[in-house]
Amino acid sequence: MPTALTIVFVGCTIFLSHWFAALFARTKIPDVLWLFIIGLLLGPVWGFVTPEKFGAVGPVFTTITLIFILFESGIDQRLEPLINSIGGTARITTYNFVATCLVAGGITFYYTDLGFCAP
Repeated sequence: MPTALTIVFVGCTIFLSHWFAALFARTKIPDVLWLFIIGLLLGPVWGFVTPEKFGAVGPVFTTITLIFILFESGIDQRLEPLINSIGGTARITTYNFVATCLVAGGITFYYTDLGFCAP
C-alpha cells in the first residue's frame, strides 16, 4: 500500500473516530467499539489488510498514530489537578523509594556476606 493511500486511510479513520465520539454522546455506545469492529472487518474478515501490507507502511502509520494520541492528550490536559496532586505524589514516591531501599538492603544484609559498608 503506498504511503499516500495510508495517509488517506489514517485521515478517514480520524474522521470516523470523531464521528463515533459524537455518536457516543447520543447513544452511549463506545466509539472504540466501532473502530475495533472496523479493524476486525478490514483485517481478518475481509482480508483487505494483511500483516505483510501493514509491515510495509507500519512505521508511517505508527508515527502518525503516536502524534495524534500525544496531541489529543496534550489538548485535554489541565494543570490545576496536576499541581494539586504533586505534593501527595512526591510523598508517596519518597515513601516507596525509602521502603524499597530498606527492604532490598535488609535482604542483601541477611542473605549475603556484604555487610553495611563495602570493603
